[in-house]
Amino acid sequence: MRTHHPWPLQVPGLGCGGDYNPEQRNQDVQLEDIELMKEAGVNLLGVGIFSWAMLEPREGAHDFGRLDTVLDRLHAAGIRVALVAARASP
Repeated sequence: MRTHHPWPLQVPGLGCGGDYNPEQRNQDVQLEDIELMKEAGVNLLGVGIFSWAMLEPREGAHDFGRLDTVLDRLHAAGIRVALVAARASP
């Protein structure tokens, strides 16, 4: 018999959150955002939807540093992430 694993893994109860666009926020504001999300009970976020310009600042040159930082911060806060396919920012 197949074991059923709830999606997303490790999110207790109902996932509560939305899209988060860290590329539009500076590092200090991200920290404040995360504290406010914790207070509001956010436990799941879609991240990365408009981040392509940040991830590939020049054609063929990729930089995942800022994304790694925000993912680490969200993880440390107990907020799970659904990584979204990045698109170009307007």
